[in-house]
Amino acid sequence: MNIKAIYLCLINMLVCCYCSYAQNLNANEKTPRSGEYIKKLKLFDDTIDSILVRTKIPGASLAVSYKERLVYDRGHGFAQLNDQDTIPLTENSVFRIASISKPITAVAIMYLIEQQKLELGSKVYDILKMELPREEVIDPQIYDITIKDILSHTGGWNRNISGDPAFNVLRMSVAMGDDPPGNDLAVIKYMFRLPLDFKPGSEQVYSNFGYMILGRVIEKITGQDYEKFIQNEILKPNKINTMMLGRILLKDRQKNEVFYHDSRTFPSVVSGGGIVPAPYGAFNLKAMKAHGGWISSASDLLRFLTSVNGLSLRKDILPAQSIREMTNPYGSFENNHSRYGMGWEIAMIDNQPIWFHRGDLPGTTAFLVHSGDVEFAVLLNGNAGSRENSEYILSALVKAANSISDWPEIDLFYDN
Repeated sequence: MNIKAIYLCLINMLVCCYCSYAQNLNANEKTPRSGEYIKKLKLFDDTIDSILVRTKIPGASLAVSYKERLVYDRGHGFAQLNDQDTIPLTENSVFRIASISKPITAVAIMYLIEQQKLELGSKVYDILKMELPREEVIDPQIYDITIKDILSHTGGWNRNISGDPAFNVLRMSVAMGDDPPGNDLAVIKYMFRLPLDFKPGSEQVYSNFGYMILGRVIEKITGQDYEKFIQNEILKPNKINTMMLGRILLKDRQKNEVFYHDSRTFPSVVSGGGIVPAPYGAFNLKAMKAHGGWISSASDLLRFLTSVNGLSLRKDILPAQSIREMTNPYGSFENNHSRYGMGWEIAMIDNQPIWFHRGDLPGTTAFLVHSGDVEFAVLLNGNAGSRENSEYILSALVKAANSISDWPEIDLFYDN
């Protein structure tokens, strides 16, 4: 399997934050672990050990499923590691999952389409027009943007030209008259006053802003809070209980949430916050909810994936046709190249279809991967530190999975 091809597409797709935590783990020191030890899957323990040593990230949680059975669920290393405090990480620890939030939002949109409350061809402006006065829209192409355009990152925004609103929430909100830390609606109003960067549907450019819009669409269509709707309609029916929106500040972190390790500092988006550590106050996680705001345990992230993978053991949230639409890439590609579908990156590697998504924020690295019968979620509370390290994380885990021929018969989804 050519995992490098997958990774290179991820790098081009996402804004990666490359900074490693200064604390180095001793390669000869035994990594603390939690969760059930499975002798047949010891290779995953060894692989995580090598990842933590190489990247100098304090901790990781890895969950692996085989034929939709959770066969591996362990925490490795530390949730907190500094001179004052050392807290082991557990398999129940929750992490920011950053852009892996996009598949969650995409599934919610497809769910509403199945309920006939929305269509892929629905015009976004028609849904949000009460909040976006027509006289303030200067580019008439905005009226043509559809739900499908935004799901597939073909809505008309190119962050290399006009910047990434996800990390300019405060500036744009203040410009619209809102107080710090700002909000997603203010950003949408700001952006809809600007010209598009390309004709909707004509190009594909990864857009955090597009998924910010989809979060607002969900609220308008349902009349409910974005988070509560997804929890009540998508997550809780599938026994997914740890997934929720994260918070901006350290003092507001959720139960069992890890500490995020990143040595950089930035001005706070919170009024009066001063200079703050990059993971705590440097960006508005609440406004990023639909494209980068969720937190989860690794096992619950796999519960989510097994509910939308089209396989037979578990009942899926969506019908097979919707899943095929989500995983049908925009445009054509040759073998060993990758494209984005609707909420998922898809690659055809050696004639084997792969779905995946990666997430990156200061202090966070995450991967969610579907590859045939094997699926895995790995969450880390630090940044990979380099392109090579990020490639190593993904390729090492895929190599480990491909090396296992005798999978255990257990199912920790049910056994726990």
